[in-house]
Amino acid sequence: MNAIIENDSTVITRHPIYLFYLVAKGMIFLVMAIGIGLIFTIYKNDVPADLIRYFVFPAVLVLANYAILQFALNVVKYYNKLVIVVRDRIIIITSSLLLKEDIEILELSKVMKIDVECHGLLANILNYGSLIIEQQKNDVRIMHLVPDPFTVLRIIREKTNYLSGNPGEPNDLAFFKV
Repeated sequence: MNAIIENDSTVITRHPIYLFYLVAKGMIFLVMAIGIGLIFTIYKNDVPADLIRYFVFPAVLVLANYAILQFALNVVKYYNKLVIVVRDRIIIITSSLLLKEDIEILELSKVMKIDVECHGLLANILNYGSLIIEQQKNDVRIMHLVPDPFTVLRIIREKTNYLSGNPGEPNDLAFFKV
């Protein structure tokens, strides 16, 4: 689980499957650029030299630079998407290197409902899902690719119970108790 759990706070990052997706996407663009360049290099005698010099070479260069730049920026965005659960609030930090700097603070006292969605075979095998937080006035916040979302739900419920003054009393039915 990509959560650092301490006594007063919990830091949650995205699931590593998203990092795998970013690496795969970057590699596909890079392989496409190299493949196009290689094909035109092999058949350079059949293709006019001006086409290779003025169109294919710049296109391969632009595609390769795009792949590397997008990969680097997406990795920065992956590591800078944090959810911090403290005693009375949830702090969501979304940051990219150049384009986005967002900090959102959700008060746990204003949270009406918290749901977890784990849809699909891959999500259940790799243990990731979406955490849906419903606030007053129908404000809904959805956090995707949360690792081990049921543990995060339990942590948020414990913080909510602490706020209500019942730290030892569970507020849900214990379905799996024997």
